[in-house]
Amino acid sequence: MSASGIGLFDSAQATISNSRITGTKKDARGNYGFGIGVVGNSKATIQSSTIEQNVLFGIFLRDNAQATVQNSTITNNSGEGIGVYEASRAAITNNTIKNNIGIGISLGSTVFQNETA
Repeated sequence: MSASGIGLFDSAQATISNSRITGTKKDARGNYGFGIGVVGNSKATIQSSTIEQNVLFGIFLRDNAQATVQNSTITNNSGEGIGVYEASRAAITNNTIKNNIGIGISLGSTVFQNETA
């Protein structure tokens, strides 16, 4: 287990494909615990991956981040399945997002329930 699975910061870019990210936890200061974090003008393509059983978000976007999430399974996370905040954008298609303790997909103040197919 680690404090975070994959973190992209400060305009980083990555494609995450055919991966399994599971069991992350908060660090000693209580930070992170997400499966995948995309922050600060960073961009990610996440495809055909499983993101599960993380302490906070499955996938977290903040501060003008962008992500495409497709054909992935995001389940059993202790926070939201996917959280999109602070001027971030996401294209979320053909995923299974369920059984997260928080909301399935959170778009800032716009919220959709955990029934995304």
